[in-house]
Amino acid sequence: MARFGAETLEVLDREPHRLHEIQGLGRVSLDRLTKVWEGQKAVQSLMLFLQGNGVTPSLAHKIHKQYGDQSEAIVRTNPYRVANELWGVGFRTADQLAQRIGMPLDAPQRLRAGLLYTLQSSMDANGHCFMYQDELLAFACEPQMLGADPALVRAALDETLVKAELRADIEGMDVPAGGISELNPRIY
Repeated sequence: MARFGAETLEVLDREPHRLHEIQGLGRVSLDRLTKVWEGQKAVQSLMLFLQGNGVTPSLAHKIHKQYGDQSEAIVRTNPYRVANELWGVGFRTADQLAQRIGMPLDAPQRLRAGLLYTLQSSMDANGHCFMYQDELLAFACEPQMLGADPALVRAALDETLVKAELRADIEGMDVPAGGISELNPRIY
């Protein structure tokens, strides 16, 4: 790349056809070089986006390793997937990222992830594998947790049950989603 000196990166970015000027660089090598460069630009763009929104370089690397070229789109659409799908990443980290990219506090993705987190926290702290619905909703709505409108959290719980991300039962009998409004089932 001595041919272009300090302008090498600019040539790679804006005028890759000029790489033909380099003696001994064949078509296959040129194609490989431009593909690698394009891939690195995508990674660089992702890293700038994530780090600009408070994500550490090591977490940004994990996200890219997990989602590849879809990383930025996934994070923008539902940053809570990072907490659910990457080991060592929790709800609070995903929630901070979501707030930085402008996700509303009452976004359904946030409320569903917060319900899962509330249940997981109860399991971690107390060894419980379930919470009664009323208790789960009360804890999830607290200001230090989701601090959201209880009706919206309730709707998120119903959606979470429909999507089978959680399960409800009453004394060992499965309760269909939407059929639990007057009951206080256990939520697993």
